[in-house]
Amino acid sequence: MRVIAYREDMLPALKLAKLVVLRSTKLSVLLRGYPGVLVMTVMGMHCRLTIRVPCLCEQEGSLQMPCRDLLQAVATLPSGQEIVLVSSGDGDVSLTCGSRTMEWLNCDAADSGSIVISDPDPTVSQLAMPVSLIQQVARAIEPLSLQNGTRPVLTSVLVSVQDGKAAFVGADGFRLGILRADAGVDAALAAAMIPNTSWGLVARVFAGSKTPIWLGIGESAASFASITTTLVTPLIRGEYPDWLKLIPETWDCELQVNRLALLAAVNFVAPVASQSSGIVRLVRADGSIALSAAVADKMAVRCDVPAAVRGDLQVAFDYQYLQHALKHLSGESVRIRCTRTTPACLSGDDSGPEYVIMPMDVLWDKKKVKKDGKLVDAAR
Repeated sequence: MRVIAYREDMLPALKLAKLVVLRSTKLSVLLRGYPGVLVMTVMGMHCRLTIRVPCLCEQEGSLQMPCRDLLQAVATLPSGQEIVLVSSGDGDVSLTCGSRTMEWLNCDAADSGSIVISDPDPTVSQLAMPVSLIQQVARAIEPLSLQNGTRPVLTSVLVSVQDGKAAFVGADGFRLGILRADAGVDAALAAAMIPNTSWGLVARVFAGSKTPIWLGIGESAASFASITTTLVTPLIRGEYPDWLKLIPETWDCELQVNRLALLAAVNFVAPVASQSSGIVRLVRADGSIALSAAVADKMAVRCDVPAAVRGDLQVAFDYQYLQHALKHLSGESVRIRCTRTTPACLSGDDSGPEYVIMPMDVLWDKKKVKKDGKLVDAAR
C-alpha cells in the first residue's frame, strides 16, 4: 500500500481513533487504501470506529500498526505537510514527511481486535440526531442506567420512536429518566437497547460535527454515522421494562418551584443528608417547601424555598437523585408531582428530560417547632 495524505486530515482522525483505543486493550489501527480515501478502523471493547480520510492512493492495500505510535508520529510533523505512508509485503511500514522518515517492523502482526460487529442495514431503521441531542442523552439519561451487569437490560439506554416522537429512556430500578425529541413524521426506528457505555463515546467522537448524526438500528447492532465517521456498537438483548407504566396517573401533591433555588437548597442540606442514608425530606410550609436532613442526636439542617404547592406534601428522596435531576432539567421552574409511596415525577420545559424518582421510606416526626412566631412541622 502507498498513500499520500495531509497531516491536517490524518491527525484529527487519529485523535478520534485514540478515544476508542484508550477504552480497550486493542492497540492497533487497520488502514486500508482505496482510490481517493484512506479508511481507518479501530476496535474497542464494545464498538468499532471507522474514519474516512481523503488521500491520494497510488497503490491499494491494507496494513495494521500501533495506533498510539502513529498518532505520536503524525503529531510531531510540521503543519501543512504531505505524509507518504508505505507498507511492504513483509509487514514493514514507513512514514515519510519531507526529510523525516519513520519505520515500523512487522506491523502485520498487530492485532486490530477479534470482536466482529455486523453493520446494521442503513435502509431499514434510521433516525437523524443533532449532536446536541446525543450530548444531552449522554449527560442526562445515560448516568441513570446501571453501571454493573446485575440486570443487563438496565445497563442500556432504550431508544424508541412512536407517532413522530423519539424517546430515550434510562433506569436503574430506583429512578427513571426520559428525554423526548421530535423525530419527524416519516421517522422509522425499531426500539433498541444501546449500551450505556456507548453514549459518552459517541458524544465525544461526533462533538465537532455540524450536521446531524444518523442512528441506524439493525438486528444486532446500532450505528452512528456522519459523512466521514461511523461508530458501530452491539445491542443489548432482552425485554426492557414497560416504563410508561412506571409513571403514576394520580398525585397527592403538585408543586411549582424555581429550579436553581431548589437545587441550591438541596446542595445546602446535602452534607448532612450524606451522613444519614442520603435522606432529604420535603414538607409543605407557608408559601414554601421545607427541605431538611438530620443525623440522629448530632445535627439537623433545614432550608425553605418559596413554592406554589397544591395538596399535602410530605415526601423524602435521595439527595443525589434530586441533584442530578435538577441539574439537567430545562427551564427556570420545575414541576414536581408526587405521593408519599409512589414514584414522583420531576419535569421542566419540553426541551429537557423528565425524571421519575422513587421516594424513600422514612418515619415522620409530627412534632411542631416555632419558626417566625408560628408552629410548623419539624420535618426531622
